[in-house]
Amino acid sequence: EKDLNAAQMEIDRLMDLNEKLSSQMKEMNEKEMDYSNENANLRSKCDTLSDENKYLQSQLQKKENEITDAISVVDAKNEEIKAIRADLVAADNKYADSEEELAKLSKENESLHILL
Repeated sequence: EKDLNAAQMEIDRLMDLNEKLSSQMKEMNEKEMDYSNENANLRSKCDTLSDENKYLQSQLQKKENEITDAISVVDAKNEEIKAIRADLVAADNKYADSEEELAKLSKENESLHILL
């Protein structure tokens, strides 16, 4: 009977231990599920951010291309302005030469007028 009581106590102890371990396993499984769900959510957020990043990179590239195109247009306009300024300088010089020529002709005309 003593061995039977000892055996029964050992069975009770082992059943109690089994119950505690089962409870701990259940908690561990729940935590694992929570971590798995959190991991899935984080992966989803990461994928979303990656997609957003790709979109923003493409928008940035478009804007950079627009800026490059605008700079090219400005450079071309600046070249046009330089050419126009050169034409204006040439026209001013031609005008000054014409005024000098006119002054000479006017003096010659006066001289001829006096001679007449």
